[in-house]
Amino acid sequence: MPKAKDYFVDDRLVPRIKQILKSRGGRGNALSVSEELQSQYGEYGRKKKNIFLKSVERAFSIAARDLEKDGIVVSALKSSSSDSESEQETVPYEDKNIMNSLISNMYKSNNKDIQKKETLAMKKEEGSNEQAWFIDRGMGKAESTPKRKKGMPNGLDKSEAPEDSYESSVSRPKRRRKESPDRARKKKKERQVIHPSVTFCNVGGNENILQHLQERCHFLEYPELLPKIKGDVPKSFLFHGPTGCGKTLLANAIAGEYRLPLLGMTATEVVGGISGDSEANIRDLFDQAAVLAPCVLLIDDVDAIATKRENATKNMESRLVTQLSNSMDDLRSKNLPVLVICATNRPNSLDEAFRRTGRFDIEYALRFPNRDARKSILEAICQGVSLSENVSLSEIADLTPGYVGCDLKTLVSITNACALNRVISQHLKDGRGSFTTTTTDDGEDEGKKRQKILFTAEEIENFEIKVTKADFQKAMTEVKPTAKQEDVLLVPNTTWDDIGALDNIRKKLNLCIMERTKRPELYQAVGMTSAAGVLLVGPPGCGKTSVARAVANEAGINFLYIKGAELLNKYVGESEKNVRDLFKRASSLAPCVIFFDEIDSICPRRSSGSDENSTSRVTNQLLLEMSGLEQRTEVYVIAATNRLDRLDKAFLRPGRMDKIIYVGLPSPDGRVEILKALTKNGTRPKLSSDVDLERIGKDKRCDGFSGADLGNLLQVAREACLEEIIESTSATEPSPLPVVRNVHFETAFESVSASVDSESKRNYEAVKRLLEKKTARKDMAEIEADSQIETGPSVPIK
Repeated sequence: MPKAKDYFVDDRLVPRIKQILKSRGGRGNALSVSEELQSQYGEYGRKKKNIFLKSVERAFSIAARDLEKDGIVVSALKSSSSDSESEQETVPYEDKNIMNSLISNMYKSNNKDIQKKETLAMKKEEGSNEQAWFIDRGMGKAESTPKRKKGMPNGLDKSEAPEDSYESSVSRPKRRRKESPDRARKKKKERQVIHPSVTFCNVGGNENILQHLQERCHFLEYPELLPKIKGDVPKSFLFHGPTGCGKTLLANAIAGEYRLPLLGMTATEVVGGISGDSEANIRDLFDQAAVLAPCVLLIDDVDAIATKRENATKNMESRLVTQLSNSMDDLRSKNLPVLVICATNRPNSLDEAFRRTGRFDIEYALRFPNRDARKSILEAICQGVSLSENVSLSEIADLTPGYVGCDLKTLVSITNACALNRVISQHLKDGRGSFTTTTTDDGEDEGKKRQKILFTAEEIENFEIKVTKADFQKAMTEVKPTAKQEDVLLVPNTTWDDIGALDNIRKKLNLCIMERTKRPELYQAVGMTSAAGVLLVGPPGCGKTSVARAVANEAGINFLYIKGAELLNKYVGESEKNVRDLFKRASSLAPCVIFFDEIDSICPRRSSGSDENSTSRVTNQLLLEMSGLEQRTEVYVIAATNRLDRLDKAFLRPGRMDKIIYVGLPSPDGRVEILKALTKNGTRPKLSSDVDLERIGKDKRCDGFSGADLGNLLQVAREACLEEIIESTSATEPSPLPVVRNVHFETAFESVSASVDSESKRNYEAVKRLLEKKTARKDMAEIEADSQIETGPSVPIK
């Protein structure tokens, strides 16, 4: 470290010191003069005190000699600078100049009596432990420094000190001693206590959880009975679920229902900047809760401070988990009426020791609300909202799949804004507005004019805004549901009317899934509690995906569309993790449908030599997850494939795939129904009177056409119609209404053919006969031998 620069380079320093000493009548010392210089002159105030004091001492001796020549005797008391050094930044230096000796001699010659008293005072207090360095060469390094009295230099009493020294020490500004971290931690941080006004009636969509909470929270309502209980009661709950599903609201409702104070904080507020501060904050929080008992203690986003210790990157994270666990145990041992609630949307990231039973007695999983839950939430939010007669909350609930409570609250807020905007716009159209000129902050006219409605006091008192269905529909375009942000496909808009035909398949799926979601108590009465698995088998383009979408739409449940390749990952273990995460996400979205398209790509038949193959590991994980569907009673699995022979036979067993349904090529009557569904009964596109859909559907040229082939036929007919209009008219002329005629369909027949060849068709028909005989779960090699079906790469079953 370089030596500090000497500040005695100012030619004005000596004259200024002379002026100060003259004003004092020659009484003063270097310390008092330096303080006065730094207080009067800004250029000195910015300098370090100890280094500036050395320059003043040199200048002070020069000024004293000059004043003695003028007949002014300077009575100077040399004060040790150790007191200032103890509170300011200390800069050690080696004193090799003669100024100190000169000042010391002046001090000895002019103040012998004071020096004797000071020496006696120091001898009396030699036992002090504070170390100090004395500038006086005659004294050397002291083993201990005398204990100073407050306000007096060098331990002198007021009666012992000279008048100038006492006045200078009193006039010195008091310095604030910097608080040490230990002293700062001793001050407990009191968190703000709130008294929520919300109660259970303000919470919708979680009736079962509310009922269970009422049964478990009697100790908060009757805390005087708690000592009478021989044992313990549940006092710590863990709320987990997607963001915005109402975890914090539920905690506030518990406190509001029982009229208790709520001590809440987010986990990030616990973290402090000094080592040990974070643990102290946790202890202070639980100590404050113990004082407030009975009360509710809420720690939101607890996963931020209670992550798994094996994944911790810093030692502090492990200490926080340990301290939080210990604080919860200590609070429980006191048997106080304090309910501890922790909330998180990542429960799987919590440390196992922290999450164990005994610390968290009950876990409540809040899921994405279904149709009935959304209606209940809307009823709670819309309390006091003036709704128009055309608004049906049941219909709004149908139109808001994937919305959580926070989304619905935002939806209602934006709907109110839309309603207000509609009313104000109508008043402006009616000429109620008057133009006003805007002004700047200085009152100057900006020249801009805007319309403003001047309502009377009576109009404001009788003003009422009714929210209409159109306001809700407009607000829905602005609110993005949380489920959609998580890449969840919401309830599809595909209906059975959009498919056409497949009535027999609809009846089978109605019994397996749709009625189960509408009347679960009926299925529970006969012991059918596990979710169903359905495998759709058939040629490509026959509507297997559309069937799955229509099932989810009619049941009104969420829809997870999974392509086989989406789950595969090149890193070891990631594919299996994707499968696990998929079913966990489905549980949070329940009731929902998981639709696996091309299931044969992720669940192929395993062989004895492929145990270490990545695809085999994914198959194993998928089979394990589907075996656990009994714990996921509202997660339905629908899979589709056109290669039944490639599927692993363990996947086809009962319990995983309860139903195997063949979706084949449509019959002639089925083709007619599909064409009517595709054209919306001849309205889209507009069909000419010479077009007969029944004749087209039963045409021999349509034999072997799948639903996708019929859609392609219609698409080519549309293109032929548009091509004819484009060639006959110019871009500047008004375009006529496109009408598809029979000639366009004839043109389409020339270029469209069946996508399933005759050989593959025979293979699929054989598979259909086998499934009808209920032999689908036999080993496929045996099936192929019995039916003499040629399968393999050359002739695949699609």
